[in-house]
Amino acid sequence: MDYAPPKEAVIDALALAFGCKIANPHSMAKSVERPLEKLALDSYASSPGGFIGGNGGIKSLVSNGLKTAEFSGEIARLMRSAANSVFTSAATHRAYCSIAKVENFKPVEIDADIDAGLDSLSGRVIDGAEIEMVWATGKQTEAGKISTWARIFSFSRQLIINNDVSYLARIAKRIGSSSAGIEAKQVANALEATQTLADGKPAFGSSEGNEVTCQSLFIESSLALAIGTLRSQEVAPGIAANAAAKFLLVSPMNEVGAKHAMKELGLSEEITVSALAGIPDDRFYVLADPEQFPTISILNFETDQAPFLIEQKKAPIEYDGTQVKARLDTGAVLTSRLGIVRCKIQ
Repeated sequence: MDYAPPKEAVIDALALAFGCKIANPHSMAKSVERPLEKLALDSYASSPGGFIGGNGGIKSLVSNGLKTAEFSGEIARLMRSAANSVFTSAATHRAYCSIAKVENFKPVEIDADIDAGLDSLSGRVIDGAEIEMVWATGKQTEAGKISTWARIFSFSRQLIINNDVSYLARIAKRIGSSSAGIEAKQVANALEATQTLADGKPAFGSSEGNEVTCQSLFIESSLALAIGTLRSQEVAPGIAANAAAKFLLVSPMNEVGAKHAMKELGLSEEITVSALAGIPDDRFYVLADPEQFPTISILNFETDQAPFLIEQKKAPIEYDGTQVKARLDTGAVLTSRLGIVRCKIQ
């Protein structure tokens, strides 16, 4: 068996097989055969005390290579890259959410609404008049915390020797899509499970300026009422937010109907329809641009590049294979009534 391709070519060959995007892959990457086995051999050869030789044969050397941290770490890195690509495309909910970085698992206070003093802008100042001083001494905050989902994935020596890269790639993609689904569920819970906000008032209500009722969803009058209410929300007494609707959030069963309605009304280029599992079929939400009016915050750890992590794990001594650990740390909090309106069937 020819093991001429350098390790860089083997790693790039695996990355391509996982579906990862590489700007400049090694020139020999596409010619590498059985890259999983080759990586295991290279990992064993470069480990302390490892060498290519002895009476154990190639398959024994492969088995020894699976036990190295280098092999497990490289597989975890490739899986993380493949999973992240799927997560990025599947996490459509992030378009209408803001991201809040937190430090630990303890309950944290997330900035919400606007500084308290800004609602004091009132009256016009005439020339020569003294401007009244108002001190903004605090902020509105909402409490939230991160939760963890995790699983250990074991890959046998048989899978590595058989070079079943597609199986590892499918696992990686499933981790990415499942992470997006779990995070989206947290967003739905933040919308539907929240009874009150920190000020003790209902999260949604007509008196709070963020809920309307209608006879039927997605007809022109219902959408007009919800969109108009969003623009009419006040950032200060007598001053409307004039927030433009940018997202229409619906249940999966209403996605097609909502998109059809947007097209019929000529709003499909202005308002993006997004389906979110966990929203009941008897309502929809209209949201403004989160950069202008953040209403839902997704909680992630400060140091993470992505909300999930796939990392190497030392397999038990008796296990004939390798393992990686996948972990998702995330949460979501409804932080404001401003910038969101709920429309419910009466």
